[in-house]
Amino acid sequence: MLTMLGALECLTIGFLESDALAAQQAGGVQAGEPKFRLVRSVSGSKGSLQGGQYVIEDPRDSFYIPADTKITVYFEWEGPLGLHHVEGIRKNPDGKVVSLSDVDYQSKQKRFGIYFSVPILENVPTGLWSIEARVDGELAGTHAFQILASPRPASAGPVRVLLAPGEIYKRAMGATVNVEALGPDREALARGSGFFVADNIILTGFENIDSATNLQVTLTDGGRAEVEGVLMASRTDDWALLKVQAPKTTPLTIAPAKSWQVGDRCFALDEPQDNNRTIADGNITGERNFPEIGERLDLSFGLQPPASGSPLLNEYGEAIGMVVVRSMLPGSKSLDLMRSGIGLAYPGNLYGADSPFRFQGELAIPLTDIQLKSADSPTTPLSQLSSSGQFTPLLAGFENILRGTVARRVIRKGSDWEPVDQKFQYSHADGQIVVFITWRMQNKVKGMASLHLYGLSGLLVATSRPSKFSLSKGQMSYMTYPLDVSKLPAGTYRVDLMMDATPVWRTFIRVVD
Repeated sequence: MLTMLGALECLTIGFLESDALAAQQAGGVQAGEPKFRLVRSVSGSKGSLQGGQYVIEDPRDSFYIPADTKITVYFEWEGPLGLHHVEGIRKNPDGKVVSLSDVDYQSKQKRFGIYFSVPILENVPTGLWSIEARVDGELAGTHAFQILASPRPASAGPVRVLLAPGEIYKRAMGATVNVEALGPDREALARGSGFFVADNIILTGFENIDSATNLQVTLTDGGRAEVEGVLMASRTDDWALLKVQAPKTTPLTIAPAKSWQVGDRCFALDEPQDNNRTIADGNITGERNFPEIGERLDLSFGLQPPASGSPLLNEYGEAIGMVVVRSMLPGSKSLDLMRSGIGLAYPGNLYGADSPFRFQGELAIPLTDIQLKSADSPTTPLSQLSSSGQFTPLLAGFENILRGTVARRVIRKGSDWEPVDQKFQYSHADGQIVVFITWRMQNKVKGMASLHLYGLSGLLVATSRPSKFSLSKGQMSYMTYPLDVSKLPAGTYRVDLMMDATPVWRTFIRVVD
């Protein structure tokens, strides 16, 4: 019967739009071609428009008679602009359709939302109800909710309140800092982000501190502080807890473990310009588990490199993860130094379709497995991380390298040599591959050259036999190093070309069965 829950009232709210345009005819879709992606669905007993966004103020899926008198279910989608026909199909606990409400809606932005308001009558059947949403005839999401004939239990606890994006931005800004890695002469090596997770404790990416002799933090008020040491860190998982002395901090609340799911809306801080942070709004689009570096969340948006290490927040303003702009290869941030070098020194084998950097959107590290420590806990100095091999040694002298890559083989073309089948990933069946270097000397170099192979943990796996090397300024030369991958354990490796004890060029390869 249509009156079991009372009349279904369908109201429209355009996400970040101030007016909803009524229309007489709905736009169509091509059969078999899904055009609408469900961003989220949420239910509660009350909602309101806040800053151009409809917010469910007490999100929950269980409702109690007689305490609750109304259920509001909000759907939000991404889809084409224009006129759309939206239907809400209400089903009872037996799965039978008991009512249908529809509305024509003019969407002026790709993201838009509709909410359905359902009064609850005292004689309503209890059980699991649902609202099925269709847009232009296309199934666009189903939201289930439970109705119980009992008082709301005290164990339900306080209601978590969804925050408007503006409030989430304020919270994130109040906790986020810049982390700058400095070299031996206090030269800038890299700059990233971090955020307070407790008083005087900052969480940041390991890549943001890798190779540093000193670390300097720019606090939320513009003041600066030296990092006293590292409380805890993981090179492969790409995170580090830093201890600083900051007079006023506003740590972020850490979300409950595994409280997120694919499809959830999330926020992060981007930094398109120095010291100018903007809010990024998107969704968790997937999750991956990498054997060597752990769990990562796929995000629908991309960020600039200085934003790496910034918090990923849910709609409650809680930190659920840490955004990492480059997280696939520990130590790969050191390659950025070669981007400003001469010629093609940046490794050519990382440009291919199999490059670990070729993925859309960004990744984040969930905070589930990161255990916080007290600021009173002992710290590890940066020098110890360097001497133990956890830090990636800085590159020097790469200005003498015109081109460097890894390939299946090298062939001669006239007076030149060319690499064939440059790529990042090789199989055991490939057998012997070649590291190929073209030198164009900017200054005279003399020493012993060798190739070193490291695991992602930073431990040395193998070395080539050192050979004498001597080139004068202006001279060009080729160097090839055969590398047999047939007996290497499957995994990812860092390849360093060494001149005496100094790495002058670097790349990465992956070996699979």
